[in-house]
Amino acid sequence: MNNEVQGQGGHGHGRSMPELLAELLSQINVRMLISDNEKRQARAIKTAIEACDDLGPLSDMMYTQFAIMHGNDVELAVGRAQHLQVFREEYGVLDTFQQGIESFQAFLKQQPGHILSLIENPIEHNQVLLVDQVKFDDSILRDDEEWKTFVRLHWYLAQALNQDLHRLSDTTQTTAHHTHNSSPRGEPARRLSDNHTHTTSRHPHPQQQALAAKSPCGERQPHRRLSDTTRRSTGLVPGSTVRIDHNNKATTNRIESDW
Repeated sequence: MNNEVQGQGGHGHGRSMPELLAELLSQINVRMLISDNEKRQARAIKTAIEACDDLGPLSDMMYTQFAIMHGNDVELAVGRAQHLQVFREEYGVLDTFQQGIESFQAFLKQQPGHILSLIENPIEHNQVLLVDQVKFDDSILRDDEEWKTFVRLHWYLAQALNQDLHRLSDTTQTTAHHTHNSSPRGEPARRLSDNHTHTTSRHPHPQQQALAAKSPCGERQPHRRLSDTTRRSTGLVPGSTVRIDHNNKATTNRIESDW
């Protein structure tokens, strides 16, 4: 069979099917494609959330994320949106580009030398985050305002790590840890790499399951200090070391997915 294609009116110009297909795909951001079923689920979730008087609107990206995570379980998605709104209110998350820049700047000042680089892997097109664990001082986070700086940074960092729908539905994330034998202060280095858990498990932490409990529209969950809850679940309390669970697919490595 002739692999050359002459389109209507000669548009194919004798090019092969693979060449035409490659040209077509180059015009489509395939990393932002979802199935027809996921589109239907996202629309159903959007309709349900917009019907709740106490919930503000979300982005289409967020509705799609909920569809990828919860499928047809609209009730669970609404409950998660309620927790997400409480989270945003408590931590003052505006979800704007300007606040994102300011959050990164504040964190770099709070934890100098911790984040070394954030680049894209040109082969698999996933994001590679390089951090120096020894430069992370968790004692600073005992202060409420510093804790909020930490949380807001990870909200926007998660946006940077998950830039398209392919990343949201993928189960891999790359974080490179750089450690030293001693801390900059000359103290014995804590093995923070042992305390930072980066997992690709699809099963959420029990705390995340509790926070994602089903909540019908109109029955707003009792407000609780998520900062206290999160510090207990992550180990960020006085005298402890830091523990962070990145749980792709179940939480898609996003702070808001925990609520």
